[in-house]
Amino acid sequence: MSIIVFQIFTASILAYTDFSMASVQSELDFPEGRCGGHAPTGVAWTAPEDVSIDISLDAWKLRNNANTYITVWVNGEKRIDKALIPIQSETCNSEIPYTLAQMLEEGGSGDSLQKISLKQGEQVIVEIGGNDYAGIDLSIKSDRQLWELDQDFSYEHNANDSWSYGQVTIGTDSKPEMVFFDTVISEFNPDGKAQFGVGQPAWISKELPAHLSMIKSLGRTPSSQELRHVSGTMVYTEALIEDRWVGRHWSSDGTFKIGYEGFLQNAFVIEIDHQRLEAGWRMVSTEESEDAGKDTRHTVINLSHKGIDIDVAIHSYLDGTQIITRWLEITNTGDQAVALTDLAPWAGRLVTHQNFWATPNPPKRYEYPFALGYFSESDHSWEGRFKWHTFQEAEVLKIGCHKGQCYDDPFFIIRSEGTGQHLIAHLEWSANWDLNAEYHDDGADTLVFRIGPWASEALRVIAPNETVKTPAVHFGLLAEDLDTTVQAMHEHIRRSVFPKRDAARANLIQYALPGDQGYLSQNFGDSSGYTVESVRKNIDIAAAIGAELFIMDAGWWDIQGDWEPSVSRFPDGLKPLSDYARENNMLFGLYGEIEKSSSASRVGREHPEWIEWYEPFPVLNLADPQAAAHMEKELTHIIEDFGLDLFRLDFNTPSFEVKEGKSFLRQGIEENNFWRYYDSFADIFQRIHEKYPNLILQQAACGGGRNDLATVRRFHENYLTDGSRLPFETQNYAGQSMAIPPENFIIAHGADGGGPTGHAENFETNLRTVFTLSTPWIFAGTVAPDLDSISPHRLERYRHYVALYKEFIRPILPTSRVYHHAPISARGGVESNGFFAMEFFAPDRSRGWATLVRIGPSDTDVYVFKPRGLDRGKTYKVTFDGTSETVFVDGLSLVRDGLPIRLEILASSELLLFEMQE
Repeated sequence: MSIIVFQIFTASILAYTDFSMASVQSELDFPEGRCGGHAPTGVAWTAPEDVSIDISLDAWKLRNNANTYITVWVNGEKRIDKALIPIQSETCNSEIPYTLAQMLEEGGSGDSLQKISLKQGEQVIVEIGGNDYAGIDLSIKSDRQLWELDQDFSYEHNANDSWSYGQVTIGTDSKPEMVFFDTVISEFNPDGKAQFGVGQPAWISKELPAHLSMIKSLGRTPSSQELRHVSGTMVYTEALIEDRWVGRHWSSDGTFKIGYEGFLQNAFVIEIDHQRLEAGWRMVSTEESEDAGKDTRHTVINLSHKGIDIDVAIHSYLDGTQIITRWLEITNTGDQAVALTDLAPWAGRLVTHQNFWATPNPPKRYEYPFALGYFSESDHSWEGRFKWHTFQEAEVLKIGCHKGQCYDDPFFIIRSEGTGQHLIAHLEWSANWDLNAEYHDDGADTLVFRIGPWASEALRVIAPNETVKTPAVHFGLLAEDLDTTVQAMHEHIRRSVFPKRDAARANLIQYALPGDQGYLSQNFGDSSGYTVESVRKNIDIAAAIGAELFIMDAGWWDIQGDWEPSVSRFPDGLKPLSDYARENNMLFGLYGEIEKSSSASRVGREHPEWIEWYEPFPVLNLADPQAAAHMEKELTHIIEDFGLDLFRLDFNTPSFEVKEGKSFLRQGIEENNFWRYYDSFADIFQRIHEKYPNLILQQAACGGGRNDLATVRRFHENYLTDGSRLPFETQNYAGQSMAIPPENFIIAHGADGGGPTGHAENFETNLRTVFTLSTPWIFAGTVAPDLDSISPHRLERYRHYVALYKEFIRPILPTSRVYHHAPISARGGVESNGFFAMEFFAPDRSRGWATLVRIGPSDTDVYVFKPRGLDRGKTYKVTFDGTSETVFVDGLSLVRDGLPIRLEILASSELLLFEMQE
């Protein structure tokens, strides 16, 4: 069997991307039914009667570790002395064996093995000598009978008829002696590499070294089939070894490592009907998907399980960054429905140090070799609560969300103290999930981890001949600092996750008016003040401060689920208001909780079966095709009939109401509904994208309840959180911006249900957070009840930040490199510092800014800010926005000495602008 290798090389892009697939034959793979073993193994044939025989002998070199040869004794007399078995191919295998004549010196022959007369009980002994594995084809023929080792070999008896197997030793009289093998084992794997294949039985002796053996080959297919991905400087290799698809090795410095197997870890987890499918896989085919572009690679490995009717296609997508995207397609090839009861689309292992000849390499200097960074809270308004967890001895850490509405993006970073590496990863999934990380202090310090969706019932019922696509995992390994690691994920998301959008409509300054809070309502939820008059007043305010898009937020309807304007409050509909916004040079957007309904709505009355009833939060069951079609029709109606430039989606279904959502009996199996729900949700919004390519899609799932890549892939903008007030919004933002690029967020400062007291009220800082950290989203409740009520100073400050955003921030924001200084850092979480400090720089280092805010207690009132994104060899103009002062400082001094910023009271702040000088 030959080696099959194909490689694809890309044109030069931002990072080198490549992959190769190799189907490599096992070192000890030789034809089915042939016999062999490791030197000094031998075979003895005992004459059953007085007989004249001819001996035929061929051999196979099975590995290239050391010389191997054949020696033949007849009744103690050496007839063939150390006939060398040469290498036959690079893998030491070939389709035919090496003959005795080829093994002997030129001109030699096997005449000494012909016409041999033996008396009953006399022996022929054939020894495999040297120090490696070899196979032998051995037959003995008389004029009346044929004895063949392959045919007569037995795992039941030794000796069997005339044949016996064991170790050959040489006695003091220089005669060969046999120590017979006495034990049969079912799995011959003396060196842990399964070089004969999985499930290979063998004769051994418990008194002899483990490698001494005699086997009859099962003729297995290749035991090692590799897929190697190169993305940036990361090399990641997976392989089919011992019927398992495993991660074989990876490196963050571009090193192609040899195949030592200490790294092995199943690269995915699939459980069918509560049976874990760890081994039993076979390779079916490999391919490169046709949807890959000129700067990307998309590989597909097709596996089939030997024991259960399940096929798996392993998809790996490379986009030139350090991040790989991985998902599975699982197909039920049987005739009965099966339940997918557990799943991790990707799993892995990190090793933080190895021992080299019992010497730690590198020296073990760290008490806690691994730290896991993750979002520690899954509650409403507590998104982004990033923390570092250091692992104790033999610790298992389980995190995730089992609440349905998950306010913690399934995102994590692992820092390996012993190797200086960061692993960063996302699970692209909007519902319940689990991350398990197990630390083993086993001489090498390893961390084994897996991430995937979770449900107590079946995750998905798979019908016969049905294929389901799993959530994707986006992961990368970098030998870089935390900032560079986060930037690598940001670049990947910008390149391969964010939906396409019209650049002219990207990151617009938005003004939003909900009808149930702010200046319109004294009681949250009361929309009676949301009228034509109040909307027109707010359009005037939005235009005056420089907004580019006006959004009518919650409350413009009377009955949720009947998506029509309130007849009493908007008697002429919404068109006069959208026209008025456009007359004031603004685009027009509208809010809708389109997945929801109510018992009073038309759907609630006519099709209650479409609704998953979580009173008072009724949700349309999008897993029902009719309900999904109804929602899509309503969404299309809202977009077209109201002439929208933006649609804002909300989803208020608190975790205490949802938990796991509904389960349904499908093909006799209880199945959690979330997977089907979100498949339908994704399909609907994909069609909306295609139908309305210029429409801006914005989502706000009860705050940040869907700030995960599955939602980010389908929405241009995502709501940071509900109840945004200082200092919590900066902590929240610091955490969430570790996972998702900043331009994707909108910060609705002050949109907290109308609570006016007990909050930090630094007006300048409020504006700085809105205009420098994300796409600006101005909540009407933070401006004024009408245009006449805005003081000239307040109006000037809005216009100042609008101009600053348009001229300085927005041109950089969509490609900015983000640097986390405080409170989140390489060693600290959101509670680790009394200051917020984040930096944003253009990739060419020409311009950037830093936003600094006092967010809590500190031993000092002065924060020394040392920028990281600038060029040390250039001079920069630094503008202090708080005082309008400017200084010119060389980059090296800025990086070395920093800028001391005095922030004495809570919510005090400064904005620093950096501009490179020619």
